[in-house]
Amino acid sequence: MMQPVYHSFANNPSVPGLTFRATNGHRFTRRWHAVSHRRAILFFMVVRSERLVMRTKWKEISKFLAGAFFVTAGASWYFWWQHVSVPFPFFGFTSMTPEFLGLRGFLHFALFLISFYFGFFEK
Repeated sequence: MMQPVYHSFANNPSVPGLTFRATNGHRFTRRWHAVSHRRAILFFMVVRSERLVMRTKWKEISKFLAGAFFVTAGASWYFWWQHVSVPFPFFGFTSMTPEFLGLRGFLHFALFLISFYFGFFEK
């Protein structure tokens, strides 16, 4: 049996889903690739249409941020009150000073109040 010789890119069987022709005139198609491409296109169409109707729930995000800011404000104020320097990860041997932690606690408490308002009281 003769091995088929491919003369162009479009006739190359390694390109999925294309029809190719051997030198002896036989046409070959790879149907399973075409089916998988149709499924992939259908999948992406469904995913894209679902993304168009999704809404970001800012109220829930604000509730989460309120909790996160409350915890970091409390922890920062505690370390400031105890005069403890906290190591600052990924920046060598630097650390956050107690003065910086007090300022950070105050800033995070202000952000807590803002996100608490938008998460629980804003309609």
